[in-house]
Amino acid sequence: MRIVKDLPAALRAGISVAVPLLAVFVAGRPEWSMYAAFGAFTSLYGRTRTGRARLVMQASAAAALVGVQG
Repeated sequence: MRIVKDLPAALRAGISVAVPLLAVFVAGRPEWSMYAAFGAFTSLYGRTRTGRARLVMQASAAAALVGVQG
């Protein structure tokens, strides 16, 4: 079943965004939550790559997300 196969990736995505969001709320800076979520979300790009290829993929995704925000 596809749902079971995708569950680990979905859990990783949820945790990778939830942890930084929790950190900014604990720090008393909820206005930073958008930046924390976008930054955490870039960690999901290139998860199957290693080393330099992953770095390039994540940097590209981060630049695209920042570019969209203006």
